[in-house]
Amino acid sequence: MAIGGTEYDASSYTQNWNQPNEGHVRIYSITESEAYEYLWDVDSGGAPSDGTYRATVAGADKAGNAYSGTESLTFTLDTTAPTVSSFTMSDTALKSGETATLTITFSEAVTAFANADLTIPNGSLTAVSSADGGTTWTATYTPNADVEDDTNVLTLGTTWTDSTGTAYGGAAVNTANFTIDTNTPSISAIATSAFSWGDYLNATEDDSNGTVSITTSGVENDQTVTITLNGQAYTNTVTDNATTVTITAGGLQGLDEGSVTMTADVSDAAGNAADQVTSSSFSVDTTIPTITSVTSTSSDGTY
Repeated sequence: MAIGGTEYDASSYTQNWNQPNEGHVRIYSITESEAYEYLWDVDSGGAPSDGTYRATVAGADKAGNAYSGTESLTFTLDTTAPTVSSFTMSDTALKSGETATLTITFSEAVTAFANADLTIPNGSLTAVSSADGGTTWTATYTPNADVEDDTNVLTLGTTWTDSTGTAYGGAAVNTANFTIDTNTPSISAIATSAFSWGDYLNATEDDSNGTVSITTSGVENDQTVTITLNGQAYTNTVTDNATTVTITAGGLQGLDEGSVTMTADVSDAAGNAADQVTSSSFSVDTTIPTITSVTSTSSDGTY
């Protein structure tokens, strides 16, 4: 880096710097009009420290007239490359409906930083922003739907600079690994054929336990299916996306006569809940029929 100036018909020239390790002054050229141009070469006098510098000028011409100008030059020297202090996600196990906050902290203020400096897999990221002048940047990451991936990282590239334009110069940086499971499980429709008693529950069938067959999709083994009938919960675990839930005889006997439905719920291992399914209705009829009268049409009373 060099700073120059010209002075005509000068007999003396003095430069002053307000920082140590200033470098030195050397004559750069002498023109026919006796214009002297001086350069301060910061590399020639040893590496100066980063900071703000101010250059002033003093001198006199050949007749001894002192230079009366007040010109000065203030500049900032920044030779220290910025670094990444931290690069983190607030949640490392994302499921449907969840988001994570991305936080990037640099060693110093960074300008013109944008999402283009990041690689964003299996999701989207709101525009990065800083509330402290460019040292810390945040954004919200939302995973895509219908993704199941145990290996994900966001990557910070290498082309960004600090506020003075000093390039990063290091290697790309990754967040810690995070998992995504936004595959939504489901429960197949529950027809009356899934009930061990079928379309009707009679007084004989409610003397014994009944069963309900459930088929699921996208549900891991050992996840729990819950059947809710008449306010009571009955459960069993899934094997190969199927299960049979037992309804106790006491639960069946507690049903009022008429049309009855039940609901089924399940979640996958990541905690994604399937939409609740309401079964087809079945009829409860546990009233034993009776004969109220017998009438004979024969005159002798025979039947």
